[in-house]
Amino acid sequence: MIRGLELMGAEELSAVAALTGLEEGATPEETRKRAIAWMGKSVGCENSSNDIIERLVLEWTARRLDVAFEKSISTDDLERKLRLHIAASASEFLTPGWRLVCALMSAGPANTLPTKLAMLEQSAALAVPSRTALRERRAEWSELCKRWTGSDPRPELDGELEQLRLAGDRGRDCLTVGVIICLVDGRISVDEERLFRHCTEKIGITREQTNDILARVNDLFWRHQNELTPTSARQDNKVRLAEEAARRTMFESGALEGLATEARLDLLAHAIPEEDGQKTGWSRLMGRFSGLGGFFSSKLKDERDATMARIVYHTILKQHEEIAVAEAAKSAENR
Repeated sequence: MIRGLELMGAEELSAVAALTGLEEGATPEETRKRAIAWMGKSVGCENSSNDIIERLVLEWTARRLDVAFEKSISTDDLERKLRLHIAASASEFLTPGWRLVCALMSAGPANTLPTKLAMLEQSAALAVPSRTALRERRAEWSELCKRWTGSDPRPELDGELEQLRLAGDRGRDCLTVGVIICLVDGRISVDEERLFRHCTEKIGITREQTNDILARVNDLFWRHQNELTPTSARQDNKVRLAEEAARRTMFESGALEGLATEARLDLLAHAIPEEDGQKTGWSRLMGRFSGLGGFFSSKLKDERDATMARIVYHTILKQHEEIAVAEAAKSAENR
């Protein structure tokens, strides 16, 4: 948890200060100290060491999220237990959307599937902080793609499409992730676009909105592609450049941010829309606290409790994100 606070940037720390009522404008280090003191006071150990505060805050969070633990468990293991609980919750929550992504991936060229699966796994790591959970999902996704390659997956998607029709922005974000992954070979095939349009129609996205998603994705992709392509690009680099352009498009589009936010809110807040209107994946900020203020948990009625849970959740995701980013960079170096 403490490491997660250390990984937060100035904007995130400013949001922490605003949420907790701390004085804004302090240095990042001072804000971290004040945030830890605030959490310590919230669990009745304001003047204790960081280690003691961290332990009591993690215990508090585990109890609020109904995560059972033995009193003798180590702090690291307790944090791991919380992380796995978060991962399991997010993984289950996002499964219908991931099945749609697999359907879109399988509609394209079969030789691109390994690259697409790898990108889906890397992307999912931002919402599911567990390598074990992701490996299990990767095996499921691989089987789905194998089964659907060369066949029509639509008869098997009715349940998922109905769930996502009722899920607000989650369906839009999942399909946006899917269509971006389809760009790893530099284009969206006719079959991929046809299936994408079928899915958007079924979950209640209008033709105009569908065209807007495709236009935004294409604009982002080609901007990144042009930035990455040297004047005299060799043919053997084009596939790698398209893959990197798709990866950058993924992070800039906001769709991943939307899914991660929604998974987080499902666990903490049984998410309901803010009164000022729905946000889209394009405007959400991944790993920051904007967009969370209007969501409250049926279990965490107290404002202080809800704020504490959001901060602890975020620190755990930040710690896992550090690992995921490092592993993705290492994987890119080895390619």
